[in-house]
Amino acid sequence: GRIVMWNASAESLFGVSAEEALGGEASRFLPPAVLAPTASADEQGTDRAGEGAAPAHIGALRRDGRRVQVEVKRSHWWQDGRRYTTHILRDVTERALLLEALERAKEDAEKANRAKSDFLANMSHEIRTPMNAVIGMTHLALRQTADTRAREYLDKIQQSARHLLGLINDILDFSKIEADKLTLEHIEFALGEVLDNFSNLVAERAASKGLELIFDVRPGVPEHLVGDPLRLAQILVNYGHNAVKFTERGEIVLSVALVEEEPARVLLRFAVRDTGIGITDELRPRLFRSFEQGDTSTSRQFGGTGLGLVIASRLAALMGGEVGVDSTSGAGATFWFTARLGRGDPRSGAHRHQARLLGLRVLVVDDNEVARSAQADALRRLGFRPGTASGGGEALDLVRQADADGDPYAAVIVDGQMPGMDGVETAARLRAMALRQAPRLLLATAYGDDDLVRRAAEGTFAAVLAKPITPSSLHDRLLEVFHVAWPPPPGPVAAMGAPEAGSAVCDQGLRPDAPVGGAEDPVRRPAPTGAASSPAEATPLPQSRADAGSPVDVRAQGPLGGLHVLVVDDNEINLLIAHEMLVSAGATVDTAQDGQQAVQRLRVQRFDLVLMDMQMPVMDGLEATRRIRQMPDRQGLPVLAMTANAMAADRQRCLEAGMDEVLTKPIDPPLLIEMVAQWARTSRVEGGDDRAPSG
Repeated sequence: GRIVMWNASAESLFGVSAEEALGGEASRFLPPAVLAPTASADEQGTDRAGEGAAPAHIGALRRDGRRVQVEVKRSHWWQDGRRYTTHILRDVTERALLLEALERAKEDAEKANRAKSDFLANMSHEIRTPMNAVIGMTHLALRQTADTRAREYLDKIQQSARHLLGLINDILDFSKIEADKLTLEHIEFALGEVLDNFSNLVAERAASKGLELIFDVRPGVPEHLVGDPLRLAQILVNYGHNAVKFTERGEIVLSVALVEEEPARVLLRFAVRDTGIGITDELRPRLFRSFEQGDTSTSRQFGGTGLGLVIASRLAALMGGEVGVDSTSGAGATFWFTARLGRGDPRSGAHRHQARLLGLRVLVVDDNEVARSAQADALRRLGFRPGTASGGGEALDLVRQADADGDPYAAVIVDGQMPGMDGVETAARLRAMALRQAPRLLLATAYGDDDLVRRAAEGTFAAVLAKPITPSSLHDRLLEVFHVAWPPPPGPVAAMGAPEAGSAVCDQGLRPDAPVGGAEDPVRRPAPTGAASSPAEATPLPQSRADAGSPVDVRAQGPLGGLHVLVVDDNEINLLIAHEMLVSAGATVDTAQDGQQAVQRLRVQRFDLVLMDMQMPVMDGLEATRRIRQMPDRQGLPVLAMTANAMAADRQRCLEAGMDEVLTKPIDPPLLIEMVAQWARTSRVEGGDDRAPSG
């Protein structure tokens, strides 16, 4: 069509004057697709495709030959039987160039991010492989030497190696967070297990400085939750280690409180309070920033990378919570975070109490008010009636009065270290009292207090509670003290029967049925008819699939006695470490150096379990596992990955290939033994002979 109108904006856009443009062909400036007539235009002047259509983006040609990007919106009308079209054009060249630049930048960023992830994965693998050798060989050397000086050197090597591993994990986690690659699990777990994990990792450090470590789980906090227990523990352990680092005397309290609750989820507040040096107002806002530290001088007393708190902050955000700190310089600090977690199934756990123990009176004797209160709250939630005393003298008076009133205490939990009258002396005086019904005595002692434990054994305590005391450990020890097996054996009466031989095992080897003042056990009941008289009769020993016809005495051969394990790894040091660890636990071990050798072995030989490296020459662990799963009689054979690849994507690849579990190097020896035993037992119970490979 010919141009009949050309305004000043069109002159500027195309560089052509109105005099030159008028009467000329529009095709000189616009492509044919834009100029084509619209079929929906009718004689009433309506263009359904034109008026309501979204603007088109096209390239238009200027007079100087340069193409510009324009946005076109058109409309039509009829006049004197002729059809006219108005094209409204807007120059969007700059916007188009900006979008193109942004797209290129996005592609470059994604490429750089992939390169960064690949680099991190490779570096993690390359660092973890020698770290596995250092930690593994040190563990083996410690088992072989009794020389005190040599063991001291080896212990320090192992501590330094684990510290280095912690730094590597922090850097890797921070990089994953920065790359938006960190994901959380959503699995059911018990809060008590998270607290136990915290205790295992922090209690020894706290005890070495003489610090009291206390757990305070407030009423209303559910025991069974859904979320990521490992990441939850990671934040708590970071807070705990910082508290120990900056506290020279006093106490560290880990508290858990309910903030909000809904039918399917809860918001919990976790806090770690210390009595250390505190934090100034100036430093507090910088604590959760990347690479920031309270003291950056060359003479600083406390080490660290400054990554732990920022990782904690990001993890809490992923859990739908936030972080914070309350502190006054010189008066300690409270680091806290909130997390939104799902409610678990309370029927899935074993932390339930026996009905006949409900209402029993238990006295807590501790000079620390916070510890006293926390234990009393835990006992109350378990269904007991708690009482408290701040020292041995007060405890003697309360026990004497309760006995005289005819409502005696069934148990007394005594702190081992108290001013004036300590726990052992308090227990001795309680035993010497002339009571109609004497209580069972439990000793609460700090981690590593071997001398106190030895004295406790001489005083015939019923059980020892290692501090910090968790609700789950308190529950389990009280059941042991009162001879209640848990989980209960089947049958309506057996749950409250007298203890079977070996059915109640207390810390430090102390007897749960040791006499306490000669009184009759207040809750002891006759044994059920047909009760087993020995552990061997009560629990049949598992059989090896390598020799399914003969029972194996696991106690004599170690936790892996009778198991035949194939270890597949191309690194000779890793093979040696895994071989020695498994053999020392009672397993028979064969090795292969690549996936192809492993597949060939499994075609002609039977194994109970396979430990498979991920990256190997000839055939990697992923392909080897896929081929194993294609063998009809190897479908249920447990295959555990043992890899230095620590990225979440690597774990997913292992599981998709058919592996059952992933162990990240450097391998923790107790965890390795535990996982091998667990998967071997699971395959036997669930699959029997159908899961066992056959030659």
